[in-house]
Amino acid sequence: MLDFAHMLALLGALSAPSAPIDHFPAIARGGVDPILPVRIKDCPRPIGVEEIEGKTIICGLVSVPEDHELPEGKHIDLFFTVLKSHSSVPAPDPVVYLHGGPGAGTLESLEGVAQVFDPFRQTRDVIMWDQRAAGLSSQSVTCFDAINQSFLDIALATDDKDDPDITSAADGQPDEQLATCLSELKAAGIDIAKYNTVQNARDVPAILGTLGYDRYNLYGISYGTKLTQEVMRTAPEGLRAAVIDGVASPSIRLYDTLATPIDEALISLASDCAANPKCNEAYPELDRVIGEVLAKAAAGTLTVDGTKLSVDLVISPIIKRNQSFRTPSITPYLPAFYYELNNGGPMPTVKYLFENKFVLPVVGEVDVTKAANELSDSQKALAASAVSDIVIQQRAARSLRDIIHDLKNSVHDETINGPLAALFDEELTKAAVAVVKADKTLAPALVTDYVSLQTQAPDKQLLRKFVGTYFEGATLERLEALISAMSDKEIDATFAVISDESFAFTGDFIKGVDLLIYACQEDMPYNSPDGYQEVIDGLHYPDLTRAAISTAAKLYANCSLFDPLPESGFHTPVTSDVPTLSFGSNWDVQTAQSWAADAANTLTNAQSFLIHEAGHGALIFQKCVGDMAVAFFNDPTRRFDNACSEASTLKEYHVANWVGAKDDDQEPKSDSGKTGSDSDGSAGQAGMVTPEQLGLDPQPVDLSSDGAVVIKGHVVKREVLSYVFAAAKGDKIKIAFEASTPSANFNLLRYGDPKAIFSTWNGESSYEGALDRDGRYELRVFLLGQAKETGSADFTLTIARAAD
Repeated sequence: MLDFAHMLALLGALSAPSAPIDHFPAIARGGVDPILPVRIKDCPRPIGVEEIEGKTIICGLVSVPEDHELPEGKHIDLFFTVLKSHSSVPAPDPVVYLHGGPGAGTLESLEGVAQVFDPFRQTRDVIMWDQRAAGLSSQSVTCFDAINQSFLDIALATDDKDDPDITSAADGQPDEQLATCLSELKAAGIDIAKYNTVQNARDVPAILGTLGYDRYNLYGISYGTKLTQEVMRTAPEGLRAAVIDGVASPSIRLYDTLATPIDEALISLASDCAANPKCNEAYPELDRVIGEVLAKAAAGTLTVDGTKLSVDLVISPIIKRNQSFRTPSITPYLPAFYYELNNGGPMPTVKYLFENKFVLPVVGEVDVTKAANELSDSQKALAASAVSDIVIQQRAARSLRDIIHDLKNSVHDETINGPLAALFDEELTKAAVAVVKADKTLAPALVTDYVSLQTQAPDKQLLRKFVGTYFEGATLERLEALISAMSDKEIDATFAVISDESFAFTGDFIKGVDLLIYACQEDMPYNSPDGYQEVIDGLHYPDLTRAAISTAAKLYANCSLFDPLPESGFHTPVTSDVPTLSFGSNWDVQTAQSWAADAANTLTNAQSFLIHEAGHGALIFQKCVGDMAVAFFNDPTRRFDNACSEASTLKEYHVANWVGAKDDDQEPKSDSGKTGSDSDGSAGQAGMVTPEQLGLDPQPVDLSSDGAVVIKGHVVKREVLSYVFAAAKGDKIKIAFEASTPSANFNLLRYGDPKAIFSTWNGESSYEGALDRDGRYELRVFLLGQAKETGSADFTLTIARAAD
């Protein structure tokens, strides 16, 4: 955490930056290898609060051969970052992160990625770069003219993956904008054939060597695992150890198997539930139930509140949890979710998950305060003080982060870029909005001319020509005065802003082209529509084809625009004796969990682990994965047990209110909530179970008065509270129940009869009805699900005689 010493160092660095030669000597000298020159560049914003450019972090461009067979030929720039180790005596071999994609890049999210890899900085430098044709290194294959001319169409494009007209992977049509883009690249003489995994692999030792490192370790995620294995095969020099996480091996038919990871994630959900006694008791044959739900969705017969649910909606929680690593797991709720969809009865879990968009709230102040209700008054006061301090800490941390970022940006803008660049951008935005509001027909031309500036060398005359075309009067005079007053650095910064703003709207298109450059050249015809269909036919849940068919069809169609250039032997399994850890995750819907073990089969010095409650990139979800990787890089000969996998296995599942509240034929209850009873309405004495026999302490409730009886109470964990009242046959009773958590419930029973007359299990929180016999009746209040282990609830139970 930032302290006064860190703050002093930060201010010193901002006012008088230290020379990079002191902290990054090889980079400051322009690289070790003159064939691979290095230039220092500003790091993408934001960077970490405690990071100081030139001291703890440095960014730049390294120039590598477009074709490693021709090292003296054309070069391309790759954007890199070095995060210096926190140790004063770091190990000489850094950890190198190879990002996923292909074509996605990582340095746009530098601060977040740096946080993920921070544990490795305790002992080593961490290095990452955007690979060729990816992220900030993509400009060498970006079709700027085609993008500029179709800017609005690209910026406003919507995702059409759910095209109902596509029923086969062979039904897609090539994208016209992609065809135009590829034509531009070809006309410009850009050899996209050199943008592939083999050339990427050869970049790795080349970059590390010129940055000053002879030995290194790799951590690859997703496509990065494919690249890591290709480094093992093609350019292993200097590679000491590797971790592959979310594995996509070169031998996997990645695009034929788009639905396989989801299939395996659902299989895991069903098998994990079956292996858990409580889950299996509550939701038997979950595998069958999931299959039936998918079949109904595919057939168009699955409805909730009159709305048809598609296959995509049915699997949406599986997709969502793969993206959620900062919020509580929704896995405990998924068995109930699929059961409720299949049964068509009460749907409290479905409603709860949809209302929360499958993202559960994190533990907060209210949760802690409720948990403290079990404590004494003095202990509650201490807990309340602790909660208050935590809230203050969190707010202060957020505020500090924002302030430090603002301070760094302000210094950067005013001392490096100059103050007029930001002012010009602000004034230009205001002026453009006013012009477009006055005449909307000007928007396409104005936008096209503006974004076209990103491909031009920074020049004041170009800015003057642009503003002179669209503005007049005092507005034009103001903009021209700013242009005249700007320094060369401010002009450079202005053109950089234009590029950044354009990428914000066209980045998805560019990333899509970059991905296809890899996929279509090196993975076709290894993948094909026929291969896709073959995989679908062999899935455990074949109805998942509806979740991927449009994506697959579009990809195969777009790949018809490329010339396939597969490398000989590229798709054969990689063999290597490099020490390797291979991680699969049972939430992963991007790379199948089984692929981690498959890759390890041909890596003779590999260990493979399946991590539960983790999505794509187990490192992001489970701390023990990072602990293992750090220990492994410290000692690549170390053998690990299965403790991380076992610790991440889900132990408790949510048991819905309706579970167990069924008749003997196991059908859901009717709307009245009543269960079967003897024909005369009395309970059979042989089956009588009194609350006293259950160890309860029933409290008497007097309903003799005309007013309502209000009971306020607090129930904890497995505690059951019992209340008993007397009534006559035909008496009409109204009961209302309010609780601080939906895990709290109540039952209405005939005294001694284990079968409930009514239960909030059926989704209702109140009861009104006529009693069917003379005698005593019992109300029981209790908790369900995980709350029985750790929870508590305040409740209000209101009981009254209803008017005739």
